[in-house]
Amino acid sequence: YFIAVTPNDVDDFRHLSYVNGLFIKEGGNHIAYIMNEIVSRIREKTEKKFPNLKPGDIRNKMKLIVFFNDFPNPKFNSQTKETLTNSWSEVKDFLGEINFDQLAQKIYKNGKIMEPILEVYRIKEEFKKRQDLKGLSNGSKRIQVEKYYPPIGENKYLTLCEGDSATAGLIPILGRKEFGYFPLRGKPLNVIDGQVSKIVANEEIKNIITILGIDISQEVKDMNYENILIASDQDLDGILIRGLVLTFFYKFTPELLKTGRIKYLKTPMIVLKKKGKPEHWFFNFNEYNEWAKDNSLDGYDFHYYKGLGTWKKEDLQYIIQKSGFNTLVETFEFYKTAKEYISYWMGGEHSDKRKEFLRGKEFDIQKL
Repeated sequence: YFIAVTPNDVDDFRHLSYVNGLFIKEGGNHIAYIMNEIVSRIREKTEKKFPNLKPGDIRNKMKLIVFFNDFPNPKFNSQTKETLTNSWSEVKDFLGEINFDQLAQKIYKNGKIMEPILEVYRIKEEFKKRQDLKGLSNGSKRIQVEKYYPPIGENKYLTLCEGDSATAGLIPILGRKEFGYFPLRGKPLNVIDGQVSKIVANEEIKNIITILGIDISQEVKDMNYENILIASDQDLDGILIRGLVLTFFYKFTPELLKTGRIKYLKTPMIVLKKKGKPEHWFFNFNEYNEWAKDNSLDGYDFHYYKGLGTWKKEDLQYIIQKSGFNTLVETFEFYKTAKEYISYWMGGEHSDKRKEFLRGKEFDIQKL
């Protein structure tokens, strides 16, 4: 047999296993038994210094890789053989005298595995200690946050807007019914590699937590809003702001990503009007350039909207009426690949790879 444990950047346990050459997609009792033996021993090593560190916090930051050869009498939950159902005692007998104490010690000494576990733990503990964050899960309390505009009626969307101008532009268009608004001040803090002291002291992060009524020290099962809607400009700064907000939720509330509750507002970048009304609209220059290859611009008025605050109320309302609001709302559905996107572009250790990616790229937005 072969057993390995590697770091896992997401807060969700990962595993890979083959038994007698079969890929066991859903894992099973062999995975559960091995992780129980490892996590319980690491918990014993950390309980004095980190008393509130939970077994789930340890488990969720690891990836377990297991290969079993010549495993006797394997049992499965179905014909598809995706889950191994042999008992723990059968798995234990197969593994024989494996030294889990030694394996756990190696993991405990491995900073690449343990430091992400302890870093998230420290941040959660600091938040719990802050008096002004106590009772955030009580959504019945009146929220006292400057520039927060609560919804009228149901709490369907908390709209996190790129600044005051975007907020002022969207409220007349989307209205206050079912929509709450909170303007962000510039670029949010990048929390992917952030120091604990900076994260817990960040006023904007605390305000978002307060408005949502969540406790990031534990799994978020409910919050004051059905969805979070990130509304940033369509330029590169807006895309970066969108990514920074997403990074916060990815690191501290990944369950909201898994359930599709983090969304963003996708407004057109280019609008072609005739007689003062939008007739064609495009969400990026590639879409526009493709259309312009085969169509004449004669008779159209060209309008470029990079910022949410530059929209005329009647124009965006007309587009929403014609195409439907849901066509402008995108759900972040890449949770399984979020590690690649966020750690690659937001993490400090990948700056050389980002530079290499950008070298030689063309940025001629009007190239036909």
